[in-house]
Amino acid sequence: MVNQASTKFVLLAAPRTGSNLLVTLINSHREVRCQFEAFDPERIIVTDSMEKRLPDIQMRNSNPIGFLHKLYALYPEYIAVGFKYFCGHDQRVLDYVLKNKSIKKIILTRDNRLYTYSSLKIAMTTGQWGTMNVREVKHAQVMFDKYEFMRYCHLLDDYYRLIESVTTGTSQECFRIEYDNLLDDDLHAELISFLGVTEGVVLASRTVRQNPESLRDRFLNYSELASALKGTVYEKWVV
Repeated sequence: MVNQASTKFVLLAAPRTGSNLLVTLINSHREVRCQFEAFDPERIIVTDSMEKRLPDIQMRNSNPIGFLHKLYALYPEYIAVGFKYFCGHDQRVLDYVLKNKSIKKIILTRDNRLYTYSSLKIAMTTGQWGTMNVREVKHAQVMFDKYEFMRYCHLLDDYYRLIESVTTGTSQECFRIEYDNLLDDDLHAELISFLGVTEGVVLASRTVRQNPESLRDRFLNYSELASALKGTVYEKWVV
């Protein structure tokens, strides 16, 4: 069955860039459905009970493009249907969506990699990746590792460089969002227009920010961090 939604899209992001917030914002529009990490290596993460209508993880891994077509076809009642893709998910899916001009691209970034790196390590420590209740937020401090951080930055650089290279080289229109602008009403209006759905709708999110602490309060060895990054290209993120 061919997907009947007029717009298919993909949200290209990395962990801890505000993607859960963006998905809930998008899904607050009655004509849009965006899934979470449908291609997570360990499990299929979707926003509702539709997982029961999708192939199991073994079938997804053996035929990811077929799985993607089924995902897009689940919601004929919506005008725009999409999903979230993270760096590190199935490369075959990324290659396919990047080259497919009929799939619109939303590119989410967060400039300060120290914030995403620390937030990722905190989530891995606490086991909490998202919540809608501020009272349930779990806090932790983590250790900074210079070489681990540099490998992390290089991985993200390669990921976003590939996205820009393919979409620019094929003259595709993309919608770019920076973390700090996620709650901007004007940006929401532009995003709604980009997706081709009814305009004038106010987007709202139910998620809460998990790590409001400063960088200094996130790391157990902040002074070591500041010293390790002094004089490097990463020093600009030490605040």
